Amino acid sequence: MAPDALVATKLNLSDGGKHVSSMRSGWFIDDRGAKVEQCMQTEDGVQKGLRTILMERNLWNPGMSAKEARETLSKQPDFESQKEWLEETVVENQPGLAIIFYPKFH
Repeated sequence: MAPDALVATKLNLSDGGKHVSSMRSGWFIDDRGAKVEQCMQTEDGVQKGLRTILMERNLWNPGMSAKEARETLSKQPDFESQKEWLEETVVENQPGLAIIFYPKFH
């Protein structure tokens, strides 16, 4: 995955953390059916945690564990649609080019 990819397992439950890298913006569909872009950092540049992201999406349940929060967030369309870094880079820069991944062998 790209360094700024949307990967729920890289997030802490709370905002920030020493080893947390910044993620690109995500998106979700609100209660009215409108697509909303969601910045993954707070206004002062700190990476948002699972709790904050899920609260903004109205998906947070009080008492939710980090494991449950990661599962919930990883099932969201923007996180599920995340592609491998190579595929993302090639498809963006070379439309019509296909990447075929083969199993690893020696």
